[in-house]
Formats: sequence, structure tokens, C-alpha cells
Amino acid sequence: MPSAYHEAYAKKTDADIAHRVHVKELQLRQLFMTLGMPQFSSPTVRIAVLGCADKRYVSLHEKMFSSLLQKSVAQTTFDITVEHLAGEKGVIQHDATLPLQGGPFEITYSDILMRFIEPAKQIAALKESFDALVPGGLAIHLFGVEDYDPPPNYIPVPGTFRVDLNLLQFELTKMKIPFMELPVRIETTPPGSDKKLVIEDMEFVLRKTT
Repeated sequence: MPSAYHEAYAKKTDADIAHRVHVKELQLRQLFMTLGMPQFSSPTVRIAVLGCADKRYVSLHEKMFSSLLQKSVAQTTFDITVEHLAGEKGVIQHDATLPLQGGPFEITYSDILMRFIEPAKQIAALKESFDALVPGGLAIHLFGVEDYDPPPNYIPVPGTFRVDLNLLQFELTKMKIPFMELPVRIETTPPGSDKKLVIEDMEFVLRKTT
């Protein structure tokens, strides 16, 4: 049975879902403007999406990455529960803190996944996303500001956890996993609103060199 979180997401309009993917694409474009557009020799880019809140995201993620990379993509979506993703292609039930199936991948990607993982296991999810990469591959993880620097009186979603970016940096450095920490700032207008929304989040990028 889908969780209360997934049931709430299912009630979002198609416009809301499309807008969220638009924000993700803007964040990735901003990231690639800093890093440079990744160049992969494979004609089809293999992508692992770690965590997916709604089945409508599956095809939209695939279109997003194809548009960004200007290549066809072979996407696998991993989630610890998959009832809410029933009927979508390339979906695998999997705990992201364990070795990923079906790799290696050119890109592994998560958006606010870490808030759903116990703090002691968050570094394992980062490491597995890195270990599943081809040489030259990228593991891209977005952290919502409310996860690592919540505003006053912020009430977290039940079942979520704080993310200690400093601790994750320390653990990655200890493991000798190369990474970059990049802030992203997006201005957007949500559906049904005439007011600009400013989204300021953080991205970790782990690059596999060999």
C-alpha cells in the first residue's frame, strides 16, 4: 500500500509535477554550466534515478535527461517501495544504501533522497551511487535547504531526517571519493501563482575518474 507521502504526491496536478521537473532541469543546467556538459562516448547514456515520489516522474525524468544530454537514455528508477510506480518501465525495488543492480551507469541521480535515509546510512547511499559509475561518470545528489539548514519553525515531513553536509564531506574525503559541493539558486513561478519563488539548494557531485 502506498505511503501517506506517496498518496499526497498522487494528488498533485500534472502541472505541479511538470513544474517540479522543470525546476530539476534548471538546477541541472546550472550545474552543467559550472562543470561543463558531460561527454559520454556511449550512444545511449545509462542513468540511475534513486528515489521517485510519483509515477509521472519516471517518463519526465527520461525526457529531461535526454533533452539535457542530447542523447538517448536508458533509465532505471530505483525506490525502496514501488507500489506507487506500478506500470512504469525500468522500475526496480531497491534500498539505495546497498549496491545498485544493472550498472554501471554514466549518471546516478537523486533529488532530496537523503532526507528519507537514516543519517548513519546516508554516506552508504552516496558511496553506492559512486561505485555504480563508469569511469568518467557522475553521481549527482540534490539536498533541499530545509534538510541541512532548516528555517525557524520548520516542521519536517514525518519519517524524514536531517542531513549533515559537513559529516558527509568528511566521510567522502576519508573514503578518497572526489566530490564537489555546488549551491544552486533558481527563480521560478509555480503553477497558479503570479509570485516568484526562489529555491536555494545544494548539490553534491561525485566524479569517478578511473
